Amino acid sequence: MFKEKRLFSIKNENYIRRTTILIVFTIVLFSIFNILTKNKYSMFYGIGSIFFSVSFFGYLSKLLIKKYGQTVKSLILISFIVICIKIFDGAFLEVFYRFFVDCVVFLLGGIYLISNKMLKITFIDMVLLQFAAPLIIFTPLFFTTTPIMGVLILTLPISLLFIWLYSISNHKVFILTTEVIAISLLSFVAYPNFWHYNLSKNIIETEQMDPRVTLPIILQNSDSTNLTAIGNKVVILDVWYSHCGLCFKKFPEFEALAKEYSKDTNLYFAALNIPMQKELDTLGSFGLIKDYSFNKLQATSTTTENKWGIEMGYPTLLVFDKNHKIRYSGTLNTNRYLLVNNIHKIIEELKKE
Repeated sequence: MFKEKRLFSIKNENYIRRTTILIVFTIVLFSIFNILTKNKYSMFYGIGSIFFSVSFFGYLSKLLIKKYGQTVKSLILISFIVICIKIFDGAFLEVFYRFFVDCVVFLLGGIYLISNKMLKITFIDMVLLQFAAPLIIFTPLFFTTTPIMGVLILTLPISLLFIWLYSISNHKVFILTTEVIAISLLSFVAYPNFWHYNLSKNIIETEQMDPRVTLPIILQNSDSTNLTAIGNKVVILDVWYSHCGLCFKKFPEFEALAKEYSKDTNLYFAALNIPMQKELDTLGSFGLIKDYSFNKLQATSTTTENKWGIEMGYPTLLVFDKNHKIRYSGTLNTNRYLLVNNIHKIIEELKKE
């Protein structure tokens, strides 16, 4: 009987190994195809990644049920729901909150699995159950569509390390408390600086006047002008469009920044709306932000034309120096603990020039 059990186990191990190799090989082919076609068929690639990930999760679940019995079914269901939440949480949470939530979810989930005395689940089984599917989904997406380290690519190994430290420690409560504090520091201090360090190319050094300062823009009183008419001032533009939810969330932060420097006459703060085609002649954007005190402008070219060169999506902060040269193009970073691409630091340096 022992030999039969061992033979069955070997067959299962070979089966999952062959399945894993097939899935990884297929995703590599998808990745190469996606790169060569410049993401033209990224939708089909994403569907393929999820399909193979779900298939792998299904095979893994069957093996765990055979090994641990029906008790593990509820845990498999919970793990699968958590994975689905992780796939879609990007639509609801900013990246730094998502980093924190992902770390905590995987940490507590892993600790629960390996601490369940009824299951007596091994560390390796916990890793496969909790981490295999999201890794297969997000690793190829990272290589083909994400220029910066994706959240899950970082949170998974961090969580795994913390779970392992918890499992070998004799002081569980202390270790868990320390790990949650460490995750908080990583999420809201270290990771934001790492994220913006990867965007450091947005600090721009140029010797020429940016041609965008000559583009026509419309003032709130319907007069037409351009940025050169503002004079020799540092211009801070919050570029947005009306269907951008994040843009509206950022307006209070931009308003606070403008009020902080309101007495400095060498600075000019304005929100520049890039209209869609149907909004081009209505000037309706001014009414959407009428409650804010910063200056309000509207471009005469549409989002489709993209004459303002918005490559990273909306909102984008553009900062021009006193000589109308572009000096920064990126996100609005006002938190003092952000040491990289902090708008306060950028403004203070431009004021000295």
